Amino acid sequence: MENWQCLAVIGGYLLVSSPIIFFWKRFGAPWMSMLSILSSVALFSAGFMMRLAERKAIVDIGFFFTDISSLSITALFTAALILGQVKYWENGEDEHQIKKESQTSP
Repeated sequence: MENWQCLAVIGGYLLVSSPIIFFWKRFGAPWMSMLSILSSVALFSAGFMMRLAERKAIVDIGFFFTDISSLSITALFTAALILGQVKYWENGEDEHQIKKESQTSP
């Protein structure tokens, strides 16, 4: 792996993480929740740098890191979608129960 390749990957990481940090600050979201996204981007960048190495063992670990970072982002978004819907599922059950009770009472 050459120096310019490392600098290109680090530059890509900074290019991706800078807007994330900017928007996180702007919306005032908690910093700990930002770490899960930034750690996935850092893990992907580190894995990509490992994939540029010439030793097979390091390249294999690099593929693992890039795959794990993609999987963690997918799991994060899936969890956010499910947790965002829990509130509506609970409210829907309450409204359904109220309608049922009002129909059965004389």
